[in-house]
Amino acid sequence: MSFFRRNKWKILTFLIIVSLFILIFISTKRSKTSTIEGFFGDLISPGNKFFYTIGSFIGDKLSSVGDYFSLQEENEKLKEEIIKLKEENLKMEKTIASQKMLENEYKLEEKIKYSYIKADIIGMNTDNWFNIYTIDKGEKDGIKENQTVISAIETETGFVKEGLVGKVVEIGSNWSKVETIINDQNSISFQVTSSLDGGVLAGEGAENLKGYMFDGKANPGIGDRVITSGLGGIYMPGIFIGHISLVEESPDNLIKKIEVSPSVDFKKLYSVYVLTGRK
Repeated sequence: MSFFRRNKWKILTFLIIVSLFILIFISTKRSKTSTIEGFFGDLISPGNKFFYTIGSFIGDKLSSVGDYFSLQEENEKLKEEIIKLKEENLKMEKTIASQKMLENEYKLEEKIKYSYIKADIIGMNTDNWFNIYTIDKGEKDGIKENQTVISAIETETGFVKEGLVGKVVEIGSNWSKVETIINDQNSISFQVTSSLDGGVLAGEGAENLKGYMFDGKANPGIGDRVITSGLGGIYMPGIFIGHISLVEESPDNLIKKIEVSPSVDFKKLYSVYVLTGRK
């Protein structure tokens, strides 16, 4: 008894080794097993099943972990592809917009009835981005204060014409500042093209211009076109301002108020024309 106690680990190791050899032996392809092989097969079968189950479980888990990391990698690649496609789409949109802008400018330059100086926008007012622009032309280029500033715009019918941007309010040697028509310091004398009725518009720092008709009995309609009248001597006459978007009558019917949606998209303005006189 003391022999077994002293050598129990050696005996156990020996039995495990023998069992493994027997397991390998009986696992080979044979059509018939002996009685001894059957006995040992029955003896170690539970252990074999146990190790097989554990192995399968670990294998499945390792496979799942592998699949997880594989999916993570694919997901990262897809994210990179989406970002790349978005960047390419943005570049394409900018290219198309730039090409359209150049086409409109070319069409305008072919028929514009004013002498002009073309300038690029190089800065915006930090207080209100779309109220004042800085352009890359100044006194040495022939720019003067209060000169009318326009851009090439395309109407709803596809016709390209002058759209009113604003006026020059400050000049440097090689730069100038342009106050846009939506600035709350700006006012414009206008004329409705359909009726020739006139009035005054003013900017409020917002998207639309607000004003009133000189004649309270005038009957402006939604969608009517509004152009500069030239009264006051600031803006050149006949420049397209925008469309009437709202008409309101005062309670006493003496004043007719209107709102005008500008023809120029000030959020997509990159270059302008400073008018220096008639051709």
